[in-house]
Amino acid sequence: METREIRWFSTEPFNKIETTFNRLFAGSIIEEPERLDTYLYTSCNEVNIKIRDGQLDIKKRTSEPKSRIKIGSNGGYAEKWIKWSIDNPLHVRPSEHWYEVRKQRKLVFLDEHNKIMSYKEDDSKPIGLQIELTNLCVDEKTFHSIALEWTSKEYNQNDEILENLLKDSELKLLQSMGYPEYLSTIVNKPLALLEF
Repeated sequence: METREIRWFSTEPFNKIETTFNRLFAGSIIEEPERLDTYLYTSCNEVNIKIRDGQLDIKKRTSEPKSRIKIGSNGGYAEKWIKWSIDNPLHVRPSEHWYEVRKQRKLVFLDEHNKIMSYKEDDSKPIGLQIELTNLCVDEKTFHSIALEWTSKEYNQNDEILENLLKDSELKLLQSMGYPEYLSTIVNKPLALLEF
């Protein structure tokens, strides 16, 4: 599966965005139970490897350069990723290079025409835009993330909806990155590529 993603991270909650999110999408928000993702932390920001519920997910940022995106007064980097998922036949055991990340997510899905879609975790991911607010816990420290993830081939920025969602905030380019890059800012010992 290919996705185009913009993510922002912060040590502070995105309170204004969450208030607007709750108002704009009232009645359609999916609040997932807490889940545990275990990430392999390497020194490479272009590869994201994680285990969740016996599934091994590998994401690779494509060679397409990151694009700067402006949504109202918010700046972010749009990254293109490709993902492979397999049952975890190796039964990889977390070591010093694996980090547990507890996540609590609130999601909404929009189709290519900005209509809200229903979605169950057992279904395949719908085509369109997923807007995700996440509280992360790593080493008993809490962090926060907002993500925009497009699964459609056409890159539709959903301008009006996103400008309404982000209008009272000023997300910075420095806050915008993928999970591998963010983990490198909060954990200490990456696995060198030669060890991998």
